[in-house]
Parts: sequence; C-alpha cells; structure tokens
Amino acid sequence: WGDFVFNFVFKEGDDLGWVEYFVGKSEHLRRLRIRRSRNDGDEAREQQIIHALSDGIARNQSIQHVSVRYLSYDGFATIARALDNFVKKLESLDCSGNFTARNAFNGCATVGALLESGVFSKMKKLSLSNIAIDDAGVAAVAHGLRSIGSSLKELNLPRNSIGSDGLSALV
Repeated sequence: WGDFVFNFVFKEGDDLGWVEYFVGKSEHLRRLRIRRSRNDGDEAREQQIIHALSDGIARNQSIQHVSVRYLSYDGFATIARALDNFVKKLESLDCSGNFTARNAFNGCATVGALLESGVFSKMKKLSLSNIAIDDAGVAAVAHGLRSIGSSLKELNLPRNSIGSDGLSALV
C-alpha cells in the first residue's frame, strides 16, 4: 500500500468524532503528522483536536512514525500519553519546533520518560531539533535513551543550546 498522507484542516464547529474514528480504525496509517498552524492561538480548540487524535491513536495498531509540530506543551503531553499507553511499534518520533525555552525541560523530561517506559524499544530515529534544549533537557533525554538499547540509529539535535555538560550526558 505504501505511505498515504492525509491533510486535515479543522474548522470551527467541525465534529471531531470522525478524526478519532479515522485514526483509530485505519489499518494502513503508518505515519501520523500533527501540525498546528503557528498563528492559531486558540488553546481550547487545540485541546479538542488533540483529544480526538489521542483517542484515535489509543486504538490504532499500525502507526510507526509520528511527527508532532508546534503544539502547546499540554497538547504534546496528551499525544505523548497516548503514544506511551498504546503505540508499540513506533520507529520514529519528530518533536522538532515543538517546545519553547519556558517548557523545553518539561518536554524533554516527557520524551525521556517515554523512552524509559520501554514503549519505544523499536525506536530508530528521534528528532528534537530547534526546541530550546539545554544541558538539563538533553540529560533527561539521554537517561531515557539508555533504556532503549541499540535500536536508535539517528538522533537529531541541531539548533539547540547544548553545551559540554549536555554532550557528556549523551556519551
């Protein structure tokens, strides 16, 4: 079947039950990209959409690649909980551009906890570029990386503020 890309545009007043159903029932959904418009400041609407998506993720058994971009930390944490509880085959996670300096450590700690939980035991690629990671954040991720063994082949961390302490935590 190959990879299919579906782009959904959510408008005010849309019934979100269909996206939960679609994501949950799709047997050929391998890649899920969740991207919020940068100029959309409606946090309540984001949470409605994220909850519908996370409920679908909770029932899906085919997702292998997830990209989460420009969500609030709460939106990312909701998706992360769904991934932690239900997705067992995840091979790649891209959180690039997702956090700000204010919540970067919490985001990194969430990613580290997901890695440590063992749910990402098949993880091959982790992208955390341009998310304001500092040494403490990379240390939280590094702790989780030790839990997944040698499956990880690619770790992307460009455009962050990682110093020598962060580098030491990784090696």
